[in-house]
Amino acid sequence: MDFTNFSDLEKYLNTPSGQNTMTTSGLTIKEIVSNEANELKSIIEKYMNAYFEESRNSVSGIYNRTGGLQNSLIEVKLEDVKVVGNVATVSLNFDEDAIRAYSIFNGDYTGYNKLELMDHGWEVRDDVWFHDIPNFGEFKGLHFLKDALDEYNSKNPYGLDIKVEGLHYEI
Repeated sequence: MDFTNFSDLEKYLNTPSGQNTMTTSGLTIKEIVSNEANELKSIIEKYMNAYFEESRNSVSGIYNRTGGLQNSLIEVKLEDVKVVGNVATVSLNFDEDAIRAYSIFNGDYTGYNKLELMDHGWEVRDDVWFHDIPNFGEFKGLHFLKDALDEYNSKNPYGLDIKVEGLHYEI
């Protein structure tokens, strides 16, 4: 196939047949992106494990963490990756039961997810007895997703711009 300009090549690469084109490495473009997305998954898990362990130690005595969130990230599949130009958008999938946040007071589901709370942080807005207790009424966030993306991008062999979607905030 001959392309006279980059725009035509880019259009082709964004088609199903283009993304299934075999590269000199023996992998399709979609397989390369999927492998890179799973590399990002491994880096995210590394940060989650390190940061959550540190966080777990800081709240001992207040409540016990289950550790379920650390194992909640599901393998990235080809259908979870969309490629447009050199931007790969990855949908990270988590075990929904593992990321649901339940009240420590009554056990009810709060409507929040622990992943976003642990990454982004929180601050209790009401004037309740625990509002100013660090890591309980307020938490600055671990920012493990941004740190993982920064690490991935620092050694990204293909120059892909990986974006994470599905969060209630932008990384």
